[in-house]
Amino acid sequence: FRSHREQSQYLGDAQMQYDLFSYAFASDYSDFLYKTLLDFSGAQHENGQFPFITPTTVENFSNQIPEYDMRYPDLLYQYYYYTGKTDALEEFYEVAEKAAAHWEEYIDGTGLMTKPPLWSISDWPSSIVDDSGKYQTTMNLHMYDVFDKMSLISEVLGKDAEAASYRQKAEDISAAITANLIDPETGIYMDSYGSEKRNPGVTAFAIFLGQAPESLRTQQLDYIAKTELESTSVLPSKVILTKPVLHVLLQGNDSHKEAD
Repeated sequence: FRSHREQSQYLGDAQMQYDLFSYAFASDYSDFLYKTLLDFSGAQHENGQFPFITPTTVENFSNQIPEYDMRYPDLLYQYYYYTGKTDALEEFYEVAEKAAAHWEEYIDGTGLMTKPPLWSISDWPSSIVDDSGKYQTTMNLHMYDVFDKMSLISEVLGKDAEAASYRQKAEDISAAITANLIDPETGIYMDSYGSEKRNPGVTAFAIFLGQAPESLRTQQLDYIAKTELESTSVLPSKVILTKPVLHVLLQGNDSHKEAD
């Protein structure tokens, strides 16, 4: 089962690979990124979701991972960012738009996205982030990033009305995240609504995306550096959330850089 499954591409895994390869090889790697965008556009379901891997013809491999689905707009924008080409933006705009619209349906009256009854993968292994609450923090941060990237893509394509609409949606969910998913006593992000756990990677992800309030930056960076360094054997953040942790520590002040 596993050997067959791993022969196809996970959308979220592609994100992590291209973060590295695009930096190392720049536009020389853009054809591979384009193929991922193309493959998943062809596999997209009518409701806007993607299978968790593609290509595939096996029904058992048609699970959905919401947080991976929400990487599609970012991958699309990344193609433009590293190449300066708008061809993929134009070709796959409706694909990204459709995916965004599907997950937006889960936003309720609080302004937050409720957790769908699907595979949750804030980090890997997924159990290291507590997703027991109705509102999962990383998932809401991904939704914020979807709106943010769709606004940027729309702006590049001259779709001013769409850009403004997505920007407002990004601001709205950002405000809801800040009001409901940050511990008011510490300024640290909860793993999920009502959770007692505070995985440092979750807070790092919010800073990395530009969603975290600037006024909380110093105490958040202090917490991330201290918590990661105190784990001498196994870091709290692993496969997925290690990137934002390293990024925000390296972009922090001198003491955080030294800690990292």
